[in-house]
Amino acid sequence: AGHSDDLLPLHPSDTIICEQVFRYGRADIVIYHVDGSVSVVEAKDGSRGYSAVVAGIGQATLYAVQVAQAKGVARVVRRCLLWSSTQDLVLDAMIETACEEAGVISLAMPSAQVLKAVRLAAHAYVERVANGCTQES
Repeated sequence: AGHSDDLLPLHPSDTIICEQVFRYGRADIVIYHVDGSVSVVEAKDGSRGYSAVVAGIGQATLYAVQVAQAKGVARVVRRCLLWSSTQDLVLDAMIETACEEAGVISLAMPSAQVLKAVRLAAHAYVERVANGCTQES
């Protein structure tokens, strides 16, 4: 979770299942925490637009209800939306607000373009340092 550890506490002994199938759909990630709680995480790509991202709120809810209905599985079920930026600050703010109003934990990430740019910049910096060039040009 990295920067989201305060929102979604993870423990090394937690069980993480990717693509867990339910009677009604398939959750992207389900985390069975050692404390007896469960986190259902629906992942959405912001480059597909606002509607695709906010649809994840309903999906996370549908899967969380199915976890909660299974007897003895969880004492608490969290609903989470892991999503990347739409590249539109107004829409991103609307998604954050929609999550907050729906009681869904928002796990926002930068867009894939931003992540790629950061990775390339870090790689270029490491190469400069390895070649003895630590000064900015």
